[in-house]
Amino acid sequence: MTRLSTIAAAVLPSAVASHIPPERGLAGCQQAVAAARADLGAAPNDPERQLALADALACVIRIRTNGNALLIEGGSDTPEHRAIWKEMAPETVRLAKAAREARPDDPLAQVTYTEAYMYDASSQGIVEAILKGAAGEYKRNAQTLIDRFPQYEDGAGYVFMGSFYFVAPWPMSDAKKGRALLDQALAVAPTSRRNLYFAGVAAYRMDDYARAAELFEKVPGGSCTTPNERDLCDFVTRESQRLAPMARERANPAESAR
Repeated sequence: MTRLSTIAAAVLPSAVASHIPPERGLAGCQQAVAAARADLGAAPNDPERQLALADALACVIRIRTNGNALLIEGGSDTPEHRAIWKEMAPETVRLAKAAREARPDDPLAQVTYTEAYMYDASSQGIVEAILKGAAGEYKRNAQTLIDRFPQYEDGAGYVFMGSFYFVAPWPMSDAKKGRALLDQALAVAPTSRRNLYFAGVAAYRMDDYARAAELFEKVPGGSCTTPNERDLCDFVTRESQRLAPMARERANPAESAR
């Protein structure tokens, strides 16, 4: 693949026809799953139809489990979320992997497989999955997004990889590296609410409360333009509004005590 075509693939949307309505939302994505499943039934080995169903399934999982988002403490792998991942992720990752193998230059196929793999591995618990060897495959998937499609989904590869370094157990954890990667996502799309939130969480977890407050406070005025961002928009906005005063209080404890 030439340098020019690599850049084009990084910025252009996938050609796969989606059943997900423009307004998205949980109901819309659930309806898309039913429609895509019916389409796939007519041609089970069609990579485009496999990807369309995987994309719709990933949308449902993302909305129902907040995209396994990075938190200021703990993880998103609650028992409720793990049950959803265990139910839905195996089919999603199987379809996404088949589509990616057939469409190696399709950024949607790569990002869908990367996200689906994350959910599938995390169904047993994030730390447990990493300790059992899921880290290598997950990092390869995220690195492929960074290397080949760095701007796709407003820097999703950086978000996936940066989050890993915060949730991974020692000795794989590396908060400094994780924060740098999440800051790179923010550099790709500085007004993205998702990227502002993740960069804010990274700053908060590294005790840079003033920077965290600044980032969280920008979230409500930011944008949610890509499919992933739109599915997470309500969650990151709600969380940022909750976390902003907490970060500001920690940044200025004397003023908060007055």
